[in-house]
Amino acid sequence: MVASSLRVGLAILVGLGSAGCGSPFGPCYSEAVRVGLNGTWDGGAVALAGQVGPGNISGFGEVRRVLIDGQGLGGQSVTWTADGLGNDGYLALTIPAAFSQGQVFPVRTTFVGGGWGIGAGSTVAVSARVGATKATAVDGTITVLAAAPLRLRVDLQLGIGGQTRRLEGLAVFRFDRERIPCT
Repeated sequence: MVASSLRVGLAILVGLGSAGCGSPFGPCYSEAVRVGLNGTWDGGAVALAGQVGPGNISGFGEVRRVLIDGQGLGGQSVTWTADGLGNDGYLALTIPAAFSQGQVFPVRTTFVGGGWGIGAGSTVAVSARVGATKATAVDGTITVLAAAPLRLRVDLQLGIGGQTRRLEGLAVFRFDRERIPCT
């Protein structure tokens, strides 16, 4: 009886120890794919930033494989968003999820919205907002400088609020994984 109770107690401890986050023994990790876009907005310096984690979207693993590991998904597109355009706006880009270094994507289509994820089709499109005003037109290019992790040169002329606004910059993606206290 004592040996059986010890085996059950040991099994529970082993189970808790391997459970990861949520167990009192850990280890627990926080993961995120992050993007920083530094460049110019109408000639002045601009710094945009965005991130997504596994708790934000169900397709986090696919997004990480495309943006960080450079594993293409034919017939799919990847969307990412960075905040800070015009201080209170955002920029969201959708490009094919299969790309290679040196590839240049012409951008002529806008959409409304943002977020992170993998979608159907090989779309190239931009969504941008400054304050309450959304982009209604775009002309420009997105150039793949590196595929794993993804680095992009962004050169866009955006029609926002009856004005043509210029965004040029370098978007750099990275993956962060850090150990955190288990809760």
